[in-house]
Amino acid sequence: SLRVHCLGKFEVYLGQRKVDHWRSLKAKSLLKFLVSQRGKHIPKDVLMESLWTGCAPEAANNNLKAAIYALRQMLVSLCPESGNSAGNSLSFILFSEGKYALNTEVELWVDAEEFQHHWITGQSLEKKGENAQAVSEYSMAEKLYRGDYLEDDLYEDWTLLRREALKDNYLAILSRLADNLFKKADYEGCIIYCQKILAKDSCREDAYRQLMCCYSRLGQRHRALRWYELCAKIIKRELD
Repeated sequence: SLRVHCLGKFEVYLGQRKVDHWRSLKAKSLLKFLVSQRGKHIPKDVLMESLWTGCAPEAANNNLKAAIYALRQMLVSLCPESGNSAGNSLSFILFSEGKYALNTEVELWVDAEEFQHHWITGQSLEKKGENAQAVSEYSMAEKLYRGDYLEDDLYEDWTLLRREALKDNYLAILSRLADNLFKKADYEGCIIYCQKILAKDSCREDAYRQLMCCYSRLGQRHRALRWYELCAKIIKRELD
């Protein structure tokens, strides 16, 4: 089994063993890309263009081969029982007709996918009016979000859309959790979620408003005013 954390710092566990040492950084990037495209067969040209942008085709092809070899060797070294009598890998990575893919026989858990599952399930329950169960799903999703998607690869084009989409979902989850606590008059709990929203998006006026309401109802008018001042200052600076 392979457990992969993409939210926040990228971490990989093979069984119970954490992968601490990477023989090749490109092998690491290759695994990230394959995990992000789980279930798909990726043409080698797409891998070459995504991971070695601007590199000459022959050099990119050689780099891809080296990365594939390094990744396979690392996985086999951590999981020797995956080798057969000929010393070959069970094939965590498959290659067919010019395309690479992760072997679907490998049990793979990805935190970003689990996060999405809880988010979608929560939405479905909320539409049915099952709000308590929906909040439970949102809470589980929120706990999984340790940071933005593949935050070590902020400038890789292939990570951008997924990162922003997941961040949008995370902010929506925080808003729902904050609203739920506000309705229950748990203002201190609501404040925590509002602050998490602003840590990701400092221009969210709705979060500032909810913070001001919470502090006002807690009898801390000076804190409400302070958040108003911060809101005005940041909105002016960021959005003029």
